[in-house]
Amino acid sequence: MALVPAAELHQQQIAEGVRRAERQLSSLVNRVRYDFAEDWSGDLSLFFRIVLTDEAAAQPNLAEIGERISQTLKRETTPDRFGVHAYFSYRSLSEQNKLKDPAWS
Repeated sequence: MALVPAAELHQQQIAEGVRRAERQLSSLVNRVRYDFAEDWSGDLSLFFRIVLTDEAAAQPNLAEIGERISQTLKRETTPDRFGVHAYFSYRSLSEQNKLKDPAWS
């Protein structure tokens, strides 16, 4: 019998948490995408791809904004509860519009 990590069993809860976080962060975040994959150590992890509004990306306190976003996503999706690490990547909406990366759309 194959073991399935708890996070994969609770994908709906995680998706709902992402939607809650997006609503709370709507002035900073255009959208959040995520997927499960193995991290550098082979552990199942939750990888977030966050598209910031151009206004948020231009702020001088961008590190604080990133911390607020990551903390909100962790609080709403509770990856630790499901036994996975969370990783966060950011780009601005303008950057995504130039790159047109489907994984971020």
